[in-house]
Order: sequence, then C-alpha cells, then structure tokens
Amino acid sequence: MDKRFETLQEQMSKRFEAVDKRFEAVDKRFEALIKEMNKGFEIARQERAQLQTSINSLGRRGG
Repeated sequence: MDKRFETLQEQMSKRFEAVDKRFEAVDKRFEALIKEMNKGFEIARQERAQLQTSINSLGRRGG
C-alpha cells in the first residue's frame, strides 16, 4: 500500500509541476501582451499630443 501511495504521490507531484509550468508560460504571455499594449497606448498618446499641437497651431493662425 505504501508503494502505491508513493507512486500516486509522485504522479501528482509531476502533474502539479506541469500545471505550474503552464501557468508560468501563460503569465509570461500576459506580461508580454501588457508591454505591447502599453507601447501602443504610449504611441497613441504621442500622436494625440502632436495632433492637438497641430490643431492649436491652426487655431492661432485663424485657420
């Protein structure tokens, strides 16, 4: 009985390790996705600021 229990324990341990590795992989993918989103938001902010500057410039010229 002890041997069966040890075998089951080893199998469960391996399964938990595999699941843990999958979670780590998903976590890394989420981190990469968040970084990409932040880059996109920063580009959008910069473009918006440039557009606002252009609009303000046209307004001052009476355009």
